[in-house]
Amino acid sequence: MRVDLSAFLAAATTTRAEGVRATVVTVDETGAPTTESVHELDAQDLLHWTYRMRDERTGETLDAACNGHQITRTDGTYTAVSELPATPTRDDPRYFYTWLAIDDTWLVEMLRPVDLLARVLVTEARPEDNHLVLRCEPLGNEPSPYNGFSIPDGRQIVAALDLEQARFSQVDVYHQDKLTARFALSTT
Repeated sequence: MRVDLSAFLAAATTTRAEGVRATVVTVDETGAPTTESVHELDAQDLLHWTYRMRDERTGETLDAACNGHQITRTDGTYTAVSELPATPTRDDPRYFYTWLAIDDTWLVEMLRPVDLLARVLVTEARPEDNHLVLRCEPLGNEPSPYNGFSIPDGRQIVAALDLEQARFSQVDVYHQDKLTARFALSTT
């Protein structure tokens, strides 16, 4: 398996995420799957993006968008609008307004695999089709409210890294060798 490393790294640290759809499926003790939520992201660059999360159990949605000048968040009944700083400094970076700062850290990690790989210990890697399947364990404590894949709660992670797209196409979370959640990525 050969990979153009410079092209891979450029794609794995992308600032674009156009037409991305992700689903979260949880699995109960009997093995029955339940779709928990659907997430849609369309990001032309760091400061021009839209994001929607729909909770499949309750029907509630969260919409967020940034037009380069302000960020808008609507949770169904309440809308909040924040202006971006006119001149960002290193102490008040625009980073906090980018799609990289959306609430669902795990989605950013799927689209930018280096963000997850920095937080895990890879214990096994094997090629499979056009993917590299990685078995991982979280390295340590992550600050709250981090909700990415490497929460140190005794989990194991099995992630399928799509080498052409330089993103994770699927991430499975196991607790005591039982699948508890599957995160799947597709394009809309």
